[in-house]
Amino acid sequence: MMICRWTIWVDATTAEKSLNLLKRIAAELDREPTTIDVARYPKTNGHKVSFVLGLHADSWNDAIVEAIHLGQCAGYEWQLFGSVCDDAEAVSGKSRVAGVQMMQWSLQKNTPDSKTAQP
Repeated sequence: MMICRWTIWVDATTAEKSLNLLKRIAAELDREPTTIDVARYPKTNGHKVSFVLGLHADSWNDAIVEAIHLGQCAGYEWQLFGSVCDDAEAVSGKSRVAGVQMMQWSLQKNTPDSKTAQP
């Protein structure tokens, strides 16, 4: 199973409120996040929430399309970075969930956990 790593920056002042925003993002994505990490983000007086999503795709090309689709479910005006051939990343400051200030997802090909990690 391929995975997609996500980070969201939220304006929530507590870890509990940050996890509530993650639940709302997860509902938009229609996926259950795993490997969740919540940390204070002093730059914005909010929190940074990192998590992993399992992808249904079996091939790299399908994983790219699936990651872009998930991004569109969570927000809009995504900027793509890296190479779609082996190291894709996207960033958006336009979330469908109020309180989420910025979002980022990334896929990396040929990493030990890109095909074998379990969400």
